Amino acid sequence: MSKKEFLTCLFTLMIASSWFSIYAEASATSIDQLKQKTWFGGAKDCLSDQSPEIEVYQYNLDTYILRQNKCIHYEAPFIYLLFGVNQLRGCLK
Repeated sequence: MSKKEFLTCLFTLMIASSWFSIYAEASATSIDQLKQKTWFGGAKDCLSDQSPEIEVYQYNLDTYILRQNKCIHYEAPFIYLLFGVNQLRGCLK
């Protein structure tokens, strides 16, 4: 990575970190709402389970949290779907 690329990445990360701190203050209510969210805990009989295969929660305009049904996968993993308009290229490889 050249010096110019390094400085560009450093500057971009500095801007992003300041944006995240502002964004974190604005999303305090979203965090409180997320804490109150109850996820589907699974069914005793997965053959008759009528719950969706993936439960979707909209955290904010740019972030969705998806959780797979425990009847589909025993760990019920979370998937974070992030949208945005900017992308860091070449900084994090």
